Formats: sequence, C-alpha cells, structure tokens
Amino acid sequence: SGSSLITPVFSSDSRLVFYRSDAGAADDDLQLYVRDVSRPSAPQRVNATLLLGSDVSPRVIPVQEGLRVVYVASEASPSEDQVFLCTLNDPTDSASFSYLQLNSTVAGTRVKRIKVWEQ
Repeated sequence: SGSSLITPVFSSDSRLVFYRSDAGAADDDLQLYVRDVSRPSAPQRVNATLLLGSDVSPRVIPVQEGLRVVYVASEASPSEDQVFLCTLNDPTDSASFSYLQLNSTVAGTRVKRIKVWEQ
C-alpha cells in the first residue's frame, strides 16, 4: 500500500511540522509525527500505541509554539475516541514526550469537534 502523507500542520513559529503517516506502521494505521525543521532531525512519532485498525484524527492542534499538541485517537478502545495533550519536552526525542488524556472515556463516543483557547 505505500506510505500515505496527510496535510501537515505547522507550529505558530513554523519550527515544527506535524503530520499523519502510515510509514513504519505494520497495519497501515495513520500515526501522528512531528519534525523539527529548524535543525537536522528525524521525524518522531507523537501518539502512543494505537489499537489495531485505529488512526489519529486529522484534526491536530499545536499549542505553545508546538511544544504541546492536542490530538484525537483511539488508544484504549476501538469504539471510543480519546483527546490527548502531548507535551514535547524535546521534539527530536519521543522518549521525552508526556501525555495527558483530556476527556473521560465513555463507551461508543466519538469526538466530533475540538477547540483550544490559548492565553
């Protein structure tokens, strides 16, 4: 099937680019990646392990100049969407990323819309 690149989203300072791709995914799931384009670096996967057949939603919202990103994925149950906030302590090292689930998990729920307000 080959790799599939989906519309990139840049941080407000244009230093980081976020995109979804099935590169490296054995089951063609669309994963979320970040790349620091201001210096030589390899892309880093942002999301945690997805359930088989799940994708990261195309709605990705970088906040705080891309040092954090809000995304939607099914990481716990295939019939439920979870909203996550990932803090990119070092965008070139996925081991430094930390996660916070923002919504409660309710069976059969799907996230239809996300809006983030920055102060």
